[in-house]
Amino acid sequence: MSFLEKRQIYFYTILTCFFCLMGVFQLTKLEAQTPKIRLSSQEISTQDMFEISVTVSEPIRNYKGFPKIDGFIQFRKDKGERLAVLNGKAIRMSTLKVLYRPLQTGTFQVPAFKVTINGKSVRQKGFKITVKKEGEIQDPMLRNMNDEPIEFVELKADVFFDITSNKKSVMVGEGFNVVMAIYVRKEDIDKVDFPNDLDEQIGTLLKKIKPKNCWEENFGIMRPIDKEVIIRGKRYWQYKVFQATFFPFNTDKIIIPSVPLDILRVKMARMPSAPMPIVRNVRKTYHSKEKTITVQPLPTHPLSTEASVGRYELQERIQFAKVKGKERTTETGKNFAYVLRIRGEGNISAIRAPQPISNEYFEFYPYSVAAERIKHEQNSVYGYRDFRYNIIPKKAGKYHLGDYISWVYFNTQTQKYDTLHSKIQFEAIGDEVAIYQADSLQTGLYTEIKTDNQLISIHKRSNVDLVANVSLLILLSLTAFLTFKK
Repeated sequence: MSFLEKRQIYFYTILTCFFCLMGVFQLTKLEAQTPKIRLSSQEISTQDMFEISVTVSEPIRNYKGFPKIDGFIQFRKDKGERLAVLNGKAIRMSTLKVLYRPLQTGTFQVPAFKVTINGKSVRQKGFKITVKKEGEIQDPMLRNMNDEPIEFVELKADVFFDITSNKKSVMVGEGFNVVMAIYVRKEDIDKVDFPNDLDEQIGTLLKKIKPKNCWEENFGIMRPIDKEVIIRGKRYWQYKVFQATFFPFNTDKIIIPSVPLDILRVKMARMPSAPMPIVRNVRKTYHSKEKTITVQPLPTHPLSTEASVGRYELQERIQFAKVKGKERTTETGKNFAYVLRIRGEGNISAIRAPQPISNEYFEFYPYSVAAERIKHEQNSVYGYRDFRYNIIPKKAGKYHLGDYISWVYFNTQTQKYDTLHSKIQFEAIGDEVAIYQADSLQTGLYTEIKTDNQLISIHKRSNVDLVANVSLLILLSLTAFLTFKK
């Protein structure tokens, strides 16, 4: 076999594998998105409802195709959403239920039909519905066989609910991360489900567990986030329903109380003669364990009440109005912009800007917050804040901005206060500026507006007002005269 033929065989083999994988992917995707039809019991009494429900893993926007059934009237349509566990994954399912009320007894044939939800279709084969008088039929879930007593037994499953914190002790201003989650051992995921009111339960619990003396950075979990974790050597599915980092304002002890959460568990009927397993979901309450976080005061420091807490670094940039050559050189009396970025891990929203004080060498003007970005990742809150300053050098000379601009914070890694200094150096040239001209900072819309600082005599202004009022009175009188003359 030639080298060229071998290359062709190799190429076609890879191509075939690729299309096979793509086909599997598309089938999996199609299966996840295809609507599922469920029919209620096809043997009902005149007091019961027959139900056709369709479930999809996306919000229902439009639908069509539900059949008309002889001997029934379409009574009501209900839409609903719920969280469910499917193959270990937490997904939000949407269900559309159509209820039919029987008008008479008898057996009714329902022909095959096709239901379309959001443009996706599912077919249902034809079937029969038997309607009997009230009292002639039993609930098939409770009907025993050979007069056997029905007993439902809860299937064993390793499940628990808990609220955890990544720290037991913090400093004032130091963040601790709180996670509320449901844990199910990997082998038991088919024995657990979420109740319809899970969102409402979580909302109620959050009002009880959130500490009042803390700043909250919420991670914004909209639905349970599933993740495989290992606890004491066992593999669990973690369904995270809430996560936030809290930054305490004071040294008050933080107590996260024990709270209850209802989860659905599967029970199976003990009926050996049943043709198929009979199961039902039941609510079971689980309780989290109480957690206590102690808060320690920061060490004594002149800026302890203002210092941020965390791990930070300083970035900066400078924009001169004029630059001579490659050197950082500016002129005295000329404004330049200085942008200071403080970035790192901690309570970004609480970062305070350094406030340099004007002196004989520089004129510092109040800063503005130029930008801010906060991210939540893993168990951390990090990001940055940018502060913009306008600065004017008054005297010629070589300067190090670190002598005038610095920022103090408490470093949680070293457990000590740390000071970040500006590293920018430059030279100012020109004559000394004794009095700063305010209009050198004006830019934009009002740059060309010229001001007149001459004082106007209040008596002169009164004379002007008198002339204006007399002229207005004459104009009104003339208007009235012309009107009545007509």
